[in-house]
Amino acid sequence: MGKETRKKRYYSQAFKLQTAKRVLEDGRGFRETAREFKVNHSMVQRWVRQYIESGEAGLKPARAKSLYEGEEPAPPRKRPKKPNAKGYIESELPEVVRNELRHLRMENAYLKKVSALVRSRERGNHAIRRPVARSLKATCAHE
Repeated sequence: MGKETRKKRYYSQAFKLQTAKRVLEDGRGFRETAREFKVNHSMVQRWVRQYIESGEAGLKPARAKSLYEGEEPAPPRKRPKKPNAKGYIESELPEVVRNELRHLRMENAYLKKVSALVRSRERGNHAIRRPVARSLKATCAHE
């Protein structure tokens, strides 16, 4: 059977705050607190660190279902297009040039495969000839 996949869980800000305060105020260990709340100890460590660094705001859920009061939705992030090694962005080239580029890349790949095949056959012939020639000399010497 395959690996069992777990559904990713999201914890509320109140739950994280309660866990972090239990460690800081009661002086309990991360592992002990994690067992009590049935979470991984590394999560408890992360929540405590976030609470120390940013206070309660650091414990806001990463994937909030709704916005908090006074918050505006974050603008969608677009990745900037990066130029390739030649210094241009392929998706911005005209379609004719992109088609030609694709065709030339396929042609180069084909030629590389043919070249490798020819080299392997040449190497293969030399490897076969040597043992055959030695075996012939050996049989001629016995006669």
